[in-house]
Amino acid sequence: MGADHGLSERAYAALKLDLVEGELPPGRVRIPHLVERYQAGATPVREAMLRLVGEGLLIMPVRGGFEVPALDETAVRHLYAIAQCTILDAAACQVGASSPLAFDERDATNRAPAIERLFEFLAARTGNPYFLVRVQSLNDQMRRVRRAEESRLSGLQREFAALLGQIRRDERPSVRRSLIAYHKRRLRHLPEIVGAIPPSRHA
Repeated sequence: MGADHGLSERAYAALKLDLVEGELPPGRVRIPHLVERYQAGATPVREAMLRLVGEGLLIMPVRGGFEVPALDETAVRHLYAIAQCTILDAAACQVGASSPLAFDERDATNRAPAIERLFEFLAARTGNPYFLVRVQSLNDQMRRVRRAEESRLSGLQREFAALLGQIRRDERPSVRRSLIAYHKRRLRHLPEIVGAIPPSRHA
């Protein structure tokens, strides 16, 4: 049982990384392909896939099987909308009873975009673990979108620095306005951002 659990965990970690980084193309997933890719049995792969359905990185259509969701304009628009609502709620929530958290924008050990880590910081600062889980899930679903933003939007460092300064000074009205402007700007450039999402490297 321990060995099976280990295989399932490895398959889960590898598949999740592939999905977050866009290694697999949108559409139906061929389980034999994943079994070969991850050198794991069909059962550990299916268990990993079910977990990732729960995280929004895979879907299970009515006709059966598993699919990688497409990041078209409609899907990305919906992701931006739910991200804005979630982050605004986290930013407005009173800081929990835990000790204050420090955000280090120079964290070189984390490959994720800095804005993802800042949004996770806002979620963790609430002291509510459900906020953090939700924001981390959204970050995973939006990793490729945020990479595309970096190639299409200018002034991202200034935008980030201004938002970080407002958060550190606890200027909540300003943070709210900046977060709304942040998402509105991306919606204005939605076609360019979606067009810059790189194609998957593995079919």
